[in-house]
Amino acid sequence: FMQDGATPHRTQEVFETIHKVYGNRVIGLGLNPCDFFLWEYIKDHCYAGNPETVSDLVVAIKKVVSNIKDDMLEKVFTSFRKRIDFCTNSDGAHFENIYH
Repeated sequence: FMQDGATPHRTQEVFETIHKVYGNRVIGLGLNPCDFFLWEYIKDHCYAGNPETVSDLVVAIKKVVSNIKDDMLEKVFTSFRKRIDFCTNSDGAHFENIYH
């Protein structure tokens, strides 16, 4: 739910900063657990209830987050560690679609 229609961390300012810091290297934003799991999970579960107001959305988000089980988080962070290892072992080479 973005009131201004912007997607998270995808603004021109963010891309300019990434370019200044990393040059022409492609940076995979999908390594972050919030990118590859949390936002999509919250969105899928919150919008299933069709919140009509910002207050409804806040309540839905809190409910979804509080219902995330420890074993699910463990799987997310196991996947995150695998993604980081793959990134480290790729020696800067391009890769994509690492889901497991």
